[in-house]
Amino acid sequence: MMSLWNKDGVFIKDLTTQTLLDAATLTAILKKLNNKGFLQYERSPKDKRAKVVILTETGKNLRLKTSHIFTNMECRVELTKESQKQLISTCHEILENLS
Repeated sequence: MMSLWNKDGVFIKDLTTQTLLDAATLTAILKKLNNKGFLQYERSPKDKRAKVVILTETGKNLRLKTSHIFTNMECRVELTKESQKQLISTCHEILENLS
């Protein structure tokens, strides 16, 4: 969901790259989220074979309902904003090196 909150309307293939999940695992997760009404699929206007994942209003509203979780995590970790940015950058670098 976090990947979709950051950028809605993405190809399933792109989500596998962003989440580092294999296609089968991601498809199972997306199916559950679709069944709960958080997202839907649309055919890509550019490539009719590809599916684009779109958040529903329920999926978008879930972000508001869960935002306190991330705030609580930030308080417990007690990192400065600069340290948080550095940590995220380092994690992205590690992930790029692993792929």
